[in-house]
Amino acid sequence: MIRRMQVVSIAVLAVAATVHLVVPGDPNAQDLLRALEGPSLAHPFGFDHLGRDVFLRIIHGAPRSLGLSAVCVVFAYSSGIALGMIAAYRGGLVEAVLMRFVDLLLAFPGILLALLLAGFLGGGAGPILFGISLGLMPQFARLSRATAGQVLAEPHVEAAEMAGFRTTAILRRHVLPPVIRSTLPIGVLSIGGAILSV
Repeated sequence: MIRRMQVVSIAVLAVAATVHLVVPGDPNAQDLLRALEGPSLAHPFGFDHLGRDVFLRIIHGAPRSLGLSAVCVVFAYSSGIALGMIAAYRGGLVEAVLMRFVDLLLAFPGILLALLLAGFLGGGAGPILFGISLGLMPQFARLSRATAGQVLAEPHVEAAEMAGFRTTAILRRHVLPPVIRSTLPIGVLSIGGAILSV
């Protein structure tokens, strides 16, 4: 299931990154006489209210939309997993502080957080992408913390700790793979929400 999702995601990203090089045409070219014209074989999605080819606009906009959303999801995914695993491994006060921070982020919708950061930091793509990433991060942090907590309680992990394995080795070999398996489907699905937010 996860491998199929990865293959489909990579295929969509590859097509989006290359198809605009193959399909000719200017996405901003206007033909007001064809405004709101319906779909045809030559123009599968028809024309918008300004007479622009909707199919060309989607093709030329896909690399930027998918690229920006992929950056947001990758940042949110990696930072969320790191926070969740650290919280589950350390427990106690560290876990309480980290998870309260995650709960605080949950209080703000992702798009609102992005707009607030853009307003405070002077606008631009960077603050907006950072805000969207912060809005996506809590779901990964909470799920990875729950998964890591279950894995850390298993006998083979306790045996590795008693055998003297380093913390980084235990987290990398025993905890990280199950965490990735449980969070990757949500990561792939989050790309759509990130596209809408962007």
